[in-house]
Amino acid sequence: MTTRPEDLAFLRYREEGDPEAMAQVFDAVAPKLLLVAAHLTRDAGAAEDLVQTTFVDAIKGAGRYDARQPLVPWMLGILSHRALDQRRRRRVHALGELEDVAIALDPLDLAADAEIREAIAGALDELPEPYREVLILRLAHGLEPTAIAHTLGRSPGTVRMQQKRGLEKLRRALPRGVQLPAFLFSEMGRGLGSVREAVLAEGAIVSATASTSVTGIGGWLSMKTTMTFGAILIGVIFIAWAWLGSLGDSPTDSRAAHATVVGLDDTSATLTAPESPATADPETRRQVAQRRTAGLTVRVTFAEDGSPARNVGVYVRPTSERVLGVEARTDDEGVARFDALDRGGYTIDLDRWREDPLAVSLWTERTVELAIPIGLEVDGTVVDRAGNAVGVAEVFRVNTRHHDFLQWVATTDSAGRFGLRGVAPETVLIARAPGYQPSGSASKGRFRPVQGTPGSRQAITLVLGARGNRLSGRVVDERGHPVPHALVSIAVDEDAREDGRSSFERYRSKDRPRAPDLETFAVRADERGYYATDEVPMGTVVVFARALAEDGRAGILLAEIAAGDNLLDIVLAPGAVVAGELRDDSGEPIGDVEVEAEWSGSLELGQTEDEFGDLLSDVRTRTRADGGFELAALLPGAQNLIVRLPGGDEVLRERVTLAAGEILRWDPVIERHAEVSVMVLDPLGEPLAGWSLGLCDRPGTLDRGSRDGGEGFRPNATDSSGRYRFEDVRLRAHVLTVHPPVDASFDAPYPTSKIPPPLAWRTGVLPSADELVIRLRPEELPTAGLHGRVLGPDGDVPARGTVRLVVAPEAYADDGFNRIGAVGLDGDGAFDFARIAPGTYPIVFTARDYPSGTLGTFTVGLGATLDVGVLTLAAPAHLELELRAADGGSIGDPKATLSPLGESGRLRREYLRRPDARHVFESFPIPAGTYVLVAYSGDHDFAPERSLIQLEEGEQAHVSIALERGKEQVFEIRLPPHPTFDEPRVKVDLDLYDADGHMLFWRREDYEPVDTNLIRASLRLAPGAYFVRITEHRDPRLRDPRPFAVVEFEVPTIGEPDPILVDIP
Repeated sequence: MTTRPEDLAFLRYREEGDPEAMAQVFDAVAPKLLLVAAHLTRDAGAAEDLVQTTFVDAIKGAGRYDARQPLVPWMLGILSHRALDQRRRRRVHALGELEDVAIALDPLDLAADAEIREAIAGALDELPEPYREVLILRLAHGLEPTAIAHTLGRSPGTVRMQQKRGLEKLRRALPRGVQLPAFLFSEMGRGLGSVREAVLAEGAIVSATASTSVTGIGGWLSMKTTMTFGAILIGVIFIAWAWLGSLGDSPTDSRAAHATVVGLDDTSATLTAPESPATADPETRRQVAQRRTAGLTVRVTFAEDGSPARNVGVYVRPTSERVLGVEARTDDEGVARFDALDRGGYTIDLDRWREDPLAVSLWTERTVELAIPIGLEVDGTVVDRAGNAVGVAEVFRVNTRHHDFLQWVATTDSAGRFGLRGVAPETVLIARAPGYQPSGSASKGRFRPVQGTPGSRQAITLVLGARGNRLSGRVVDERGHPVPHALVSIAVDEDAREDGRSSFERYRSKDRPRAPDLETFAVRADERGYYATDEVPMGTVVVFARALAEDGRAGILLAEIAAGDNLLDIVLAPGAVVAGELRDDSGEPIGDVEVEAEWSGSLELGQTEDEFGDLLSDVRTRTRADGGFELAALLPGAQNLIVRLPGGDEVLRERVTLAAGEILRWDPVIERHAEVSVMVLDPLGEPLAGWSLGLCDRPGTLDRGSRDGGEGFRPNATDSSGRYRFEDVRLRAHVLTVHPPVDASFDAPYPTSKIPPPLAWRTGVLPSADELVIRLRPEELPTAGLHGRVLGPDGDVPARGTVRLVVAPEAYADDGFNRIGAVGLDGDGAFDFARIAPGTYPIVFTARDYPSGTLGTFTVGLGATLDVGVLTLAAPAHLELELRAADGGSIGDPKATLSPLGESGRLRREYLRRPDARHVFESFPIPAGTYVLVAYSGDHDFAPERSLIQLEEGEQAHVSIALERGKEQVFEIRLPPHPTFDEPRVKVDLDLYDADGHMLFWRREDYEPVDTNLIRASLRLAPGAYFVRITEHRDPRLRDPRPFAVVEFEVPTIGEPDPILVDIP
């Protein structure tokens, strides 16, 4: 009986189906099989496929394994036979040569000598840790330097250096004579991690716990680097020897270190910087500017009871949609952790809510708390077309904000079941499983969502399509270079899910030929351009792909799929382009409007009939400030060109036909202003006369019914028929608010607040020739009331105190709305809202001597009047800041900002009054807490000074800060070429942060170029670590975010800082 761990694990898997056992077998044996497969196939991708096929055969034939013999020779026999089969089919080499190579390269024979094993293990163990972990990730898991840098939280330049030096150290310590093909690591395939997923899925034992990774649509094709160090040790050493030779012996500059600058599209530009400024050439001397990362913790709870939300998917994506996001699952405490994220802006999305994602700026360690609203309890089952349960199927939610448009939410158990809590109504779920076509996601081409009332329980069944076949290959450009992370879409005949065959013949009758109706799914290629899926039906399919980056490349072709394995490489070439400018009927440009090219297909290629296919085949963009836009990488055939308002409604549609690579100029013109006609009715359908209406087209800005002067919101009373017409309305989505009639006796501190709080509102209101009829519901009538008192900490009545209810949609609850329906306090501090609709209201209080804030949230029922009692204010704190020069000189333009510690990523000047002649700042009344105080000079002759200030309730604090001159740090900023810019000066922003991510100041100035596309800026700074975001503003057509770079640097304590060269991408 064998006693090797992998042999015992295979027996345990065979007898018990233990998932951990098969994972242990793979981790121990797969690297050894890969070495032999690489020699037999001479192709990295084919070698990985051969390893996968070997494991699948071993799983299916586990009963034939003789437990008295070692496992590895048995699996090597399977691998050799499979390699022979491939060679016969491809007619490349003879059978005898394969057998010889297989015998010569048995990895167990190579590692049999104990002395060699000890030398190999000792060599790797003696490597310093930075080199050791980089080699493991590169050689065993196939990660590129950029991916290793993301995993380890280092810059790509540092990783490349550690990789090369680590292999040099390893080569000197290894015994001679061990060689493997160098191509194994110059042409990485999808990686053993991806093979591992496919193998475990085939054995129906995929682990239910997903690690943080960049995921593709098919969970079984994702990369997860979970192989143990011990299992891959021998494979790493053998591979390293050969791969080092492919690197060459090019000398390294001992003076140079690598640094990266983070650009808009998350690409990296490499700088060269000296390790020792004292010995560097003065002409090339530059400081090191390294890319820094930050961590993000997301804590998720269920709003219903506050309990931790376990096993919930959290998706984090940079605000630039041209890069992949990352996903993680919450643990038992409801926490998902993301390490080594590049600093910048991100959106956070959960796998089961439909609200807009949360936008955050990540410059330092940050924790975000999210609550899942009350939703549906979903009891789901995944079955095949015969009704048999399918275990280990993956369930996805259609999420248009995900880079794959699908977000993983669950994996079925052995009985095909899954359960989800807190699912938002209208959520669309799709099931996928290895060897099956995906479940149907649509009814007559449209998504079929989960229906129900929040809090209810719903049972759903997802039916997988017929059996599929394997399709794999690479996505390359015209020169044969791989296209990383391209999205590969497969469109099949709409009946293929039922019969397993995609046929276009029935659409090509001689009498009335028509375009085939297609349904679509997609897979994501890896960083080497490899893709694979086993969900494709036999017959004719349409395959189209687009690059992740917006480089205008696309590819589309017809393919014939046979039973079994199919190989297909996809070549991307420049696609069709539609470009132009959007203007109104007066010739003015219209910015920030969506323009879409909707592919309608062709007779030969068909047309997508499902909504998911529209997401994959169509292209969308938004107009710039000058109205300009460009739709690139368009597929050939008929295209509907559409202009949509922010609310998603179409205002213009035009149909064109494009040839492959064609460039079309399209300058649409739309009507800019129009009317909104409204009629307001009560629940019985009777008109409501004298009611006030408000129209808001963006947060804080209220359109008025008349343009006769006046400020802010004006009452617009309905006539006797309940009607009112807004004229000259902007062509965009609005919020319409409905208020009861104005009461002359209403106690209002401001003229606009004589209008009572809104009882109802409607979002997405667009200018139209049709009349908008609003019929109020009973719960929207003013049947409720709310009153109470507000007193200071000593029982006094606050002077000029104002109470308001937050009743409008949150996005519109600032600026213009904050004075609508506000009431003042009487002599006893009392307030009274006598005519409000039932609901839940936050109460916000403002006064001259107290900070603004929410005093509580209260719920009042239908027909009820609620007394909230006495609401007591906390004593405010005050801060006095004296600013002076440490050298006794004069500060020409003293500046200071005060921000709560949690908001220190931005500046809050409104907390401080303007300084007096003595350079003394006084704060407004502020709540107790910890604040970040930043003092600096507006003329930048002094270094900024940052302090933490702790203020208690009622405290009167005095702080004195002496500003130092600091040292001058020069930035030489190289701008990208601009073909049309010819102004003599360039406008550039400098946003300065300290090492903890706290903003110190923001500065925008015009600079005169010192050379072509080169400007020089300087800051005076104290010794320490900083980073600066540099943004250029040459092109007014660009929307935010404009081109920028983030540079981290350090001002030395001794000596003057060297200039920093910054390339803006």
